[in-house]
Amino acid sequence: MAERFDPFTVEILKDKLAATADEMGVVLARTSMSPIVYEVLDFACGITDTQGRVVAQTNGLTLFTGTFGPQVQSLIDRHGLDGMRDGDVFATNVPYDGGTHTCDVCLVRPVVFAGRIVAFATGSRPRARRSRGSRTASTAPRTSSTATASRASTCRSSSR
Repeated sequence: MAERFDPFTVEILKDKLAATADEMGVVLARTSMSPIVYEVLDFACGITDTQGRVVAQTNGLTLFTGTFGPQVQSLIDRHGLDGMRDGDVFATNVPYDGGTHTCDVCLVRPVVFAGRIVAFATGSRPRARRSRGSRTASTAPRTSSTATASRASTCRSSSR
């Protein structure tokens, strides 16, 4: 039987998750070098559960928020929860896995508590200038399909 929480605890947790997602958005906007990000707020940040369901999101571009579930799920399918470690950051722009354009990159970081993954922090960085093409929002010159222009990468912390 599922553990029940009182309504006050649920409301506090909901608001804390929403505040965390909002803070992620503030940091992304303030540190961006792109006017489309820091002026237009053309991005999204959010938190998903371990099944890729969005549980909190910032007031960013809804299109990007809607892609978080499929992108997180594709990374879970590819790496498995056991294949992810604390400190990993996954970067993906694969259109077949929920991505939008090949130049829109989604960053996904597992949130680890007590040694196990409990959630994922996600952020969408739109229009990455150098995503394999010679011009903004382009693809590599010899690209024959979006599959060759897209990739999912993993960055591992070197502190281990």
